[in-house]
Amino acid sequence: MTVLIPGELDNSEFQQLILEGRYAVYKRQQGHVLKYTKWQYQLQLNNPNPLAITEEPALLCWGYARTQRNIYPAFRLTPKTSFRGALFVRGPILFWAAVIKADRDHKEKLIREGKHKPLNL
Repeated sequence: MTVLIPGELDNSEFQQLILEGRYAVYKRQQGHVLKYTKWQYQLQLNNPNPLAITEEPALLCWGYARTQRNIYPAFRLTPKTSFRGALFVRGPILFWAAVIKADRDHKEKLIREGKHKPLNL
């Protein structure tokens, strides 16, 4: 089902409004969305031959907001989060690369000195 957006909510006109006007348009738009959601819920609820289980949109929104899957809409990229990302992603890779290089250098030194004993299987 296609929802028709009123002409007053057109994005090109919306950018030209002053701040108070933008806030008023935002509130009107929010009201349109809430009315449409309520209207759809009432249609499902009062349908004598329902096709599926009727789910209340408010409960769905509340349940989704309480889950752990809703972490990205609140995420903001800051220097602190960038540093943490670099630390937790690149840190272990660099650590293990340094450990492996040190181990190879140590084995190479032992081979040059003749103290390295190869594995006999």
